Amino acid sequence: MRERNIDFIFATVVLVISFIQIYGLLYNTKINFPFKDDLYSTICTLCDLIRIYPMLEGAMPVYFWIVSYTLIFILFTYIAQLFYIDYSIKIEKFYFIFPIKIMRYCSSFIFWVLMMPIIEIFISIFSCENGFHVVDSDLECWSGIHIFYCILFSLSLIGYCVVFMLISFFYNESRPYHTDAFARLDTNFETYMTLYKILITIVGHFLYSERLHWLIITIHIGGSINFCKMYLKYLPYYNQRTSVLFGSCWFAYLWISLNILLTKALETVDYQGQTIVIIVGLVLIYPATK
Repeated sequence: MRERNIDFIFATVVLVISFIQIYGLLYNTKINFPFKDDLYSTICTLCDLIRIYPMLEGAMPVYFWIVSYTLIFILFTYIAQLFYIDYSIKIEKFYFIFPIKIMRYCSSFIFWVLMMPIIEIFISIFSCENGFHVVDSDLECWSGIHIFYCILFSLSLIGYCVVFMLISFFYNESRPYHTDAFARLDTNFETYMTLYKILITIVGHFLYSERLHWLIITIHIGGSINFCKMYLKYLPYYNQRTSVLFGSCWFAYLWISLNILLTKALETVDYQGQTIVIIVGLVLIYPATK
């Protein structure tokens, strides 16, 4: 029972972080939707912190490079761990349960928490301003060293995308294994979600000007409606509490997207309290889903 509770707590934390990162693409300081209350800037700052990359963009360049190389090291370590577990399964004397448990938690953490920051950090190598990289102003764009980094980061991103898809395809259980809060029978939901998160992360990184507000809102509303419909067809996880939380996060995403649509439509109207309305709705969504 204690293991079940710890596993659900872990699932809750990574799920909430993952969806806040999605919401953060709407609460993006660069997009700056026409909210007129003071809470908006505070929420944007919090979301930027959880998304990680915006925090790196405003910090010293050395932190960007440290995080980037650390992520590349994690990729090689993860792949090496995959090969070791595959080898250990074939040879009994090298088989241990502990590496498999570590792999399970690492997979969940990479898939739910690090996916969007990884994508945004690696694609940011192509972001230039006035001929120099947006994070490291000493790096001249399309110079020899910049091209090298573009190739390195592109290969690393491809490697991570393969890992993301492998996790979404194969990290499932064919039976209700109750000590794993993320155990699932069907892989379609998380496969589509992986592709969607890759899409909106790229869109959110490069498209943020005011003239693209309607396009950004349309993408987020369309995606949230689609995943809410998928959730209503079937519960994605064996663990009912995980399924309810997962569904609540998608309904919250739809609620936020619709309210931002309303805020944009009423841009010329002088009224406040949009954020309060969103927060009140978020409080009621979880019990309604349950």
